[in-house]
Order: sequence, then structure tokens, then C-alpha cells
Amino acid sequence: MKKFQKIIVAFFLIGIAGACTSDFDEINTNPTRIEADQATAAYFFTKPQYKLFAPDRYPYWRAQLIHADRFAGHFTFGFNGSWWTDGLGYTYNSGYTDAAFDWLNGAYGDIGLFLNLTGTGGELENEYMYAMGLILKGIYFQLYTDTFGEIPYTDAGNPDVLPAFDTQSTIYQGVIAELETAMSIIGDATTTGDGVQDIGANDLFYSGDLQKWKKLANTLKLRMAMRAYGADGASFAATEITEALAADLLGEGDDALIEKDNEISQWNAAAYG
Repeated sequence: MKKFQKIIVAFFLIGIAGACTSDFDEINTNPTRIEADQATAAYFFTKPQYKLFAPDRYPYWRAQLIHADRFAGHFTFGFNGSWWTDGLGYTYNSGYTDAAFDWLNGAYGDIGLFLNLTGTGGELENEYMYAMGLILKGIYFQLYTDTFGEIPYTDAGNPDVLPAFDTQSTIYQGVIAELETAMSIIGDATTTGDGVQDIGANDLFYSGDLQKWKKLANTLKLRMAMRAYGADGASFAATEITEALAADLLGEGDDALIEKDNEISQWNAAAYG
């Protein structure tokens, strides 16, 4: 009887083992993983877009709202239900400046990663995505230098050096040159590619419409040249203004707008969510 029971137990264990291993590969495969033929740099573009214009709660409050908007008089503190004192409109707090600088200083990481991935020799090389990355980089550095003046630009993203601070003239000329490179790469192209190479679903501004990105680049070039015009070291501005006005600019309905995301946590992306 005991021998018979042992045989039954043995068959039972064999059955369990077979059941556990018959679908081993299936149950141990991550359904959300990206296969080699699905790899695309498009997945790395959305975050730097919204982080630049719709950042997390800490910099959004202390950099944009409290520090910048309060000094610009965009809205008022000091009423009964406000958490903040109205004195923030005319007193200085280094913590708020630090929040603004740390946010902008750190924002280049994702942009630089995208450029490294899509540039010549990059693991996910795509010249049209690279052009979009250059334009986003231009928006970033124009915002950064207009906020803080001299900042690291030439050495930005180079891990082998301690980045030097460049003059605004150097930054403006460098950004405009990269915008011209981006527009040259785009040419008459309308998309970044087919299938997984199409960045459309991951582009929050223009859903992958390269001609709108080209207009955005030229409009940014015009904005920067006009801001530089008449300043010391800005002899380049007049020529750039003339060139920009002779090419296509953003028109009605071409605004780069980010729609609110109703799924992302507002605690991680205050303005975007």
C-alpha cells in the first residue's frame, strides 16, 4: 500500500513539474519589454519636451510661479487663503533661484541623451530625429541663457571637462548655427521615417510634422536675432533677421502646444498632468 501511494505521489509531482515548465517562457516574458525591431529613439523624446515646459511640482512652484511670475507681477500672493507671503514679490530668496537654476541646469541631460542616440553613429541613429533634438536644444538654451545670462554651452554634456561659462553672444550664435543645421537636415522631409522610426505619437508639439518643426526653428532663429540686435558682440543679428524673414515662419494654428495628460500623475508632472 505504501509503495502504491509512493507511485501516485511520484506521478503527481511529475504532473506538477510538467505544468510548471510547459509555459515557462511565456509566463517569464515581460509583455511590456521592447524587442530589438521595436527600438526607436522616439521613446526618449516626450520627456524632455514636457519637462522643459511643464516641469515637476518643486521647480514649477518655486521657479516659474513664485520666483519668475511673482517678480513679473503675473499674479498676487498675500490674500487670506494664500500659503505664500506677498513679500515674495519684492524680497529675494536664494532657494527659489536655486530651484530655477537646478531645474534648467538638469534639463539638458535628457536632451543630450536624445542627441547622442540619434546623431551620426548613435545606437538609434535617425537624422530627422536628430534635427528635432537640435531644435529642442535651441529652445532650451535660449530659455536658460535669457534667465541666467552666462551659462555652460560649448562644453555642455561633455563628461570629460569642467564646463566653462560662455557669453550670451557665443550661445546665441551657436544656437542659431545649430538651428540652421537642423533646417538643412529636414529640407523637404515631412516625417522622421516609417513604422517605429516615425516619431509622431511621441511628439507633443507637432505629432512628427517636420515642416512645422522647420518653421519653429526659423521662428526661434528670428526671435533670438531680434533680441540680440544692437547688443555688444551681436553683429551677426542683422543678417540672421533678414534670412529668417525670407523663409517660412510659424503662422496661425502652428503654435507648439502641449495638451494636458489626464493619466500621468500630477505629483510627478504638476503642469503636464
